[in-house]
Amino acid sequence: MKLSIEAVTAAPKTTGHISLGRLTDRGLRSYLESQGVKVGELGSRDLDKQGYLIRVTDTGVLVAGRTAQGLFYGVQTLRQLLRPEGPGGKLLAVPALVIRDWPSMEWRGVSDDISRGPIPTLDYLKMQIRTLAEYKINLVGFNMEHVFPVPDTAAGFT
Repeated sequence: MKLSIEAVTAAPKTTGHISLGRLTDRGLRSYLESQGVKVGELGSRDLDKQGYLIRVTDTGVLVAGRTAQGLFYGVQTLRQLLRPEGPGGKLLAVPALVIRDWPSMEWRGVSDDISRGPIPTLDYLKMQIRTLAEYKINLVGFNMEHVFPVPDTAAGFT
């Protein structure tokens, strides 16, 4: 399917749209059921906190999750599926598909020792966190041994 990017917040009504929705919306669930996408049979634990559903047809794209976190992860997966196409790569293509996905582990993390080598800037740390979030990493820990000066606060206590 080829489409121009235009975000909408309801079930697809016209072609070429990306629709974002919540699986808690009864109308959206009814729409998906009418299209043959079984949402109710998955169980509440599967798509509960971080799970999402992506449905791509020739009429549009629908990304839905029960929570904002699930919807965010669905959008990240959709971003990974989009491919530039056409003159100048101004159009994006995505294959027709249905994805129902959820993590097997609630916490997926990375630890970074920023006390070795060059100390990163705040802008670099923000970019690193954004990139990790695109890959659905939801926990970041930093080792900051001897990196930042800490005043001796115990001196005033006896």
